[in-house]
Amino acid sequence: MLIKRILFIIVFLQSIVFAQSNASIYGFVREKATGEPLSYVNVFLKGTDFGAPTNSEGYYSISFVPAGEYEIVVSMIGYETITKKAKVEAGKDYRYDFFMNISPVAGEKITVVAEREKFKESLTVSGFTFSMKSINSIPGFMESDVLRAIQHLPGVQSITDYTAALYVRGGTPDQNLVMIDGIPIYNPFHLGAIFSTFNTDAIKEAEFIAGGFPVEYGDRIGSVINIVQRDGNANQIKGNANVSLISSKILLEGPLKISKNITGTWMIGGRRTYFDKMFDGVNFIVEKISGEENSLKFPYYFYDFNNKINLNIGNNYRITLISFYGDDVFYYKHRDEYSYEYPEFNEYSYHKESGEFTVKWGNRANGIIWRWLLSPRLVVKNYLYNTRFRFFVDVWGRESEYYIAERDTNRSKVNYGFNTYDYISENSYNISFSYKLSPKHLVLSGCDIKWYDYNLGMEIYGKEWEDTLLYSNIYMKPLDMKYHPFEYHFYIQDKWEINPLLFCQFGLRSSKNTNQTKFYNDPRFNIKYMITENLSTKFSWGIYHQYLTTANPPDETLRLLDVWLPVARGHLPIKAIHNILGFEYLLPNNSYFRIEGYYKDYKNLLELKAEKITVEEEDEGIVFKHVNEFRNAKAYSYGLEILYKKTSGKIQGWIGYSYAVVKKKLEDGNKWFFPKYDRRHSLNIVGFIKLKNNLKLGTTLTYCSGNPYTPIVGKIKEFYILMGGGYYRYFDLYVNNLWLLGEKNSARYPYYFRLDIGIMKRKEKSWGSYEWYFHIINVTMRLNVMTYIYEEPYYEDEVIYEGKKPTVVKYPIPMFPIMPTFGVKFEF
Repeated sequence: MLIKRILFIIVFLQSIVFAQSNASIYGFVREKATGEPLSYVNVFLKGTDFGAPTNSEGYYSISFVPAGEYEIVVSMIGYETITKKAKVEAGKDYRYDFFMNISPVAGEKITVVAEREKFKESLTVSGFTFSMKSINSIPGFMESDVLRAIQHLPGVQSITDYTAALYVRGGTPDQNLVMIDGIPIYNPFHLGAIFSTFNTDAIKEAEFIAGGFPVEYGDRIGSVINIVQRDGNANQIKGNANVSLISSKILLEGPLKISKNITGTWMIGGRRTYFDKMFDGVNFIVEKISGEENSLKFPYYFYDFNNKINLNIGNNYRITLISFYGDDVFYYKHRDEYSYEYPEFNEYSYHKESGEFTVKWGNRANGIIWRWLLSPRLVVKNYLYNTRFRFFVDVWGRESEYYIAERDTNRSKVNYGFNTYDYISENSYNISFSYKLSPKHLVLSGCDIKWYDYNLGMEIYGKEWEDTLLYSNIYMKPLDMKYHPFEYHFYIQDKWEINPLLFCQFGLRSSKNTNQTKFYNDPRFNIKYMITENLSTKFSWGIYHQYLTTANPPDETLRLLDVWLPVARGHLPIKAIHNILGFEYLLPNNSYFRIEGYYKDYKNLLELKAEKITVEEEDEGIVFKHVNEFRNAKAYSYGLEILYKKTSGKIQGWIGYSYAVVKKKLEDGNKWFFPKYDRRHSLNIVGFIKLKNNLKLGTTLTYCSGNPYTPIVGKIKEFYILMGGGYYRYFDLYVNNLWLLGEKNSARYPYYFRLDIGIMKRKEKSWGSYEWYFHIINVTMRLNVMTYIYEEPYYEDEVIYEGKKPTVVKYPIPMFPIMPTFGVKFEF
């Protein structure tokens, strides 16, 4: 309590001192054509050292400015420079909002100045920011995908083509914090992780941090992916539509005016696959032609929906409402009836059956953000949101039979069903304070309060009637797991400019989960030294804790769904320590080069004991046991990453290389092993080439060394005898084939290689514009190996292989073949 009072007095007195002699210049920078906030714009006072870049909301604040006359310069690559003269008086605050026009050609001087300021100000290590334009320029499977774009960065692995799940620097997908406008999304995938659930047309930018992230991010130990949605056009109603081979998308946006003091913007977008509707249409035509009814329907579709509303209340308040929904739906319905008649026996039977099989999984997130400019130096943000992921499988059926014989009539009916479900819901309130304490110190602090609801269960039921008599009635709940933990997070951070060449950012995040007995403290530290104007070195160290995990098999090849569970009582929270050292170089042609080395130490990792799960019979029926039993593990990873990025000119893109090692050890094992996602070498080349006549070429090339797997080295036969019978005894001989496994993950798949090419052409029309695109995935038609299947070979007795007959043969299961795709995008 004493420390809090002392800090308050220091801040209060310092504020008075600076307020009496200095002024602040602040405001927002937006694009003039759309009103969208512009991030990383350089706003500075010409001829001085005073300046600041805009943040993701377009906000800038230049504080502690002495009295005098200045020229404000606003510059950014691709936009016309704005200059404005300002007379500043001591102790006053001045707000200037700027609207920037797009420039056909950005001057070299402006480009270098803007990029250099961003290069100097950022202390974030291992970061990369995607624009919507760069995401849509990367050739994609069926359509552009933000998570698949991230897969092309150094340090990021994906174990197969059939998943967009990310393995970052030796971590697993459940260790990545994926957010949309600051709200966590627990399963950001469609169709078993083949597609991400984010509509790229609604994305303004995507920020990815592979490690060493600051204290404002918590409850994950791996990486951070924050998807920032567009605010919406502030000047006029606009829209775009996109039709690809798999889905159709539409997005609308426009201004909002409630009163003179309450204005804003809105954006609404949606996407849906249409294979089911096309199938129904073809069915309808076939039925009309043939005259026969066809009940077969395409059983699957997915959709997602985004909505964002911004309300500016006066000059200092802004409220943002966010909604995000996405679902996958598999639905199959069965109907059948038939009858038999035997006149010679005077018998008749009628049978009718029906049933439905439904699988549904998806996300839902709703949130409200309140931003308050308490002063030019103090910004307060409040987040209140609910986010949840759930999946359920529901199967039910009915059967009825009517039997008539000469002296007997019988009616029977059976109803049965089965459902299983998993549900995780997070309710959270967060408040953060960003305070410019002095010209050299920027303080960030805040707290999170979270309430979780986990529900994993299974139900089995059935009823059987003979005539009108209920013959049997069964209801069982073999799985019923519910948890409701609370979490509390507090954090504080100071960004300190020690001198013009040395910058430091240190912070502390303290957290407690009610399943744990104490608070856990996560200190984090970043330092940056400017060796020259264009060359810097960075170092980051930090501790990270995580209180939830997934109950997925550790060696799964296809990550279809995540089953989320809290870290149970008796287990310590998952922990990682990040160590990162790197160098950055800003080249004169607006190119960027980075080399980083990292070492990560993992403690208290949890791995599901799948072999311990049993089904036991109790008084209330069968019950699943040991579902939430995990074994502890530890791991470490290290690597070297190189990134070269070019962001302007006719040729843009990046080249990334990574050398990575990850090893893991189980608590009940005595050997270290390479997990399935260990990959030694990775090379990614991503390029965008501007051609003539609004034609653009995009290409990606990926080469990776093979992932490990556990080989099958042979097979043995297990014989056993079954004896039965009463007066007449019998003996049956059974043979069971058992595969012999080699050492865990001791073999590796062949190397991975894939080349994708895309071409896009844009045309302007009086009503707007349209752009067609054509992508070819896996141009070289290399069939990369996903996994192997093993079979007992069939051979004739006289065939001899080096004197021995093989006991097992493996066959590869390939990933994507060559796949062309095309689509059209309209803007109006």
